[in-house]
Amino acid sequence: MEKQTKPVGPKERIEMLDIIRGFALFGVLMANMLSFKAPVYYYTPPLNSISSAADSITAWFIKLFIEGKFYTIFSLLFGLGFYIFMERASAKTDNISKLFKRRISALLVFGLVHLVFLWTGDVLNTYALAGFILLRKWKLDMPKLKRSIIAHLILATVLLGGIYYINGVYLASMDFELFNLQMMYKSQDIIAIFQEGTFIDILKVRISNEVYNALINNLIVIPNVLVLFLMGLYIGKSQVHKDICRHKTTIKKTWLITLVAGVIFNTLLFILMLRQEAAPSALVMTLKEVVKYYAGIIICFFYISSIVLIGNSKGGYKVLKPLAYIGRMALTNYLLQTIICVALFNGYGLGFYGKIGYFKGAMLTIAIYAMQLIFSKVWLSYFTYGPMELVWRRLTYGSKIKNEEYISH
Repeated sequence: MEKQTKPVGPKERIEMLDIIRGFALFGVLMANMLSFKAPVYYYTPPLNSISSAADSITAWFIKLFIEGKFYTIFSLLFGLGFYIFMERASAKTDNISKLFKRRISALLVFGLVHLVFLWTGDVLNTYALAGFILLRKWKLDMPKLKRSIIAHLILATVLLGGIYYINGVYLASMDFELFNLQMMYKSQDIIAIFQEGTFIDILKVRISNEVYNALINNLIVIPNVLVLFLMGLYIGKSQVHKDICRHKTTIKKTWLITLVAGVIFNTLLFILMLRQEAAPSALVMTLKEVVKYYAGIIICFFYISSIVLIGNSKGGYKVLKPLAYIGRMALTNYLLQTIICVALFNGYGLGFYGKIGYFKGAMLTIAIYAMQLIFSKVWLSYFTYGPMELVWRRLTYGSKIKNEEYISH
């Protein structure tokens, strides 16, 4: 008899993963705010040219502790979530690969719509494409999976370093000041369109200047996130998430090691950023990006282990528990962040594009996140899942979902 597929109920969820996911969404919004409010894809003023002390401190904080450190958490959780999904699905259906392909195909559609019509920084399409590769790793045993992680890490490093070095050599071959000036003028034109343009005006600019580049950029990003997917899968197969107390010693060691390594790599990143600001070169640019990538992975583990250790104390759990509301609705809240920000910054909204600095952007991030926290808690008091989660589950499981499962009890 064929096994019956049924989605995971809310009681089967692991709350700590929702807390970590909710925490990650804050950092993702803080990092993404830079590209929501200004044309960073064209020209970003050097950090040493920022006149406001508040903006300068905020900018350096974001560059060192936020940027590249939170998408890594999401990527790791995607790999762990993949393991949990496949493990549970294997007990309910004979064709788990088909079920997962339906799931990530739906995610790919969400991502492409998000990318084309709303915002170029979408990661959903990237995760979906990398997810098809991840599916091929599902049956690897632990030694083979470990070797696969190392191989993909080497590949990601070579690709990242190679592309940035070639780009750096290309920039060095031209008049860098003239190129920077051209990009600055182009940015001013882009700002004017985003501030005053209609939805169609902005869509035309984004499709002709950004969407194609974002899709091509997947050639770099997919190997990067796939490393973290595999790490998440490895954690899943290690069963750490099922009994955190039993692995508390390992988690404490991870926290200490990543704290020390994170300080070293972030210090090196800071030095390379200063060097790049003072005298740009292909080698320094390459080293900076590679160090930034490794710092992102290391600090990702530091943040996660910190959350787990804090969350396993009574007082810490009470403080962190509200983050689970946002984490349970991660897809909805990720897309909602885009909707809110384009409404604030684009011309068909309030038109604040290019008018808000780093500090005000950080304050706006906190305000939006707080509103999302309230919205998520209220929504989940009436419904079991977020609105986009409902759509995603319907597309994954089809008619096997009963409508009454949507209502919170």
